[in-house]
Amino acid sequence: MEDPYMQKRSVATVVILSIITCGIYTIVMSYIIINEMEREGAKPAVPSVVVLLLMIFAGSVGGALLGYAGNDALNQVRRQWGLPEQDNLVLWLVLGIFFPLITLALIQNSVNYTLDEKASSGGSTFGGSDFGGPTAL
Repeated sequence: MEDPYMQKRSVATVVILSIITCGIYTIVMSYIIINEMEREGAKPAVPSVVVLLLMIFAGSVGGALLGYAGNDALNQVRRQWGLPEQDNLVLWLVLGIFFPLITLALIQNSVNYTLDEKASSGGSTFGGSDFGGPTAL
């Protein structure tokens, strides 16, 4: 049974589709991933709609906010599920300014890892992923 909100996605597919669509997929997926965590119960300091609008109109500011909101929302979900937090804030903020696609890939990788951790701790089972493991250094 899959989680009703958060989904595992292939990180490679996210990267490839972002490159093929010249970044449009990055913007759309940024909104979708943050929105999924909001529906899971997270209340990030920067809502998914704001991240979407700033990624469209303010470029690097939106990318930085993607990193900030992604870290905040993911840690709130991990806390709700009784999992330890991951501190990726600085990495995701800096990469978000210069490389939003890499930030998005790291956030999706962390979501996949979080869903795997939930499944292995007695939660549901989920579909496959290209990469596993935390992104925190």
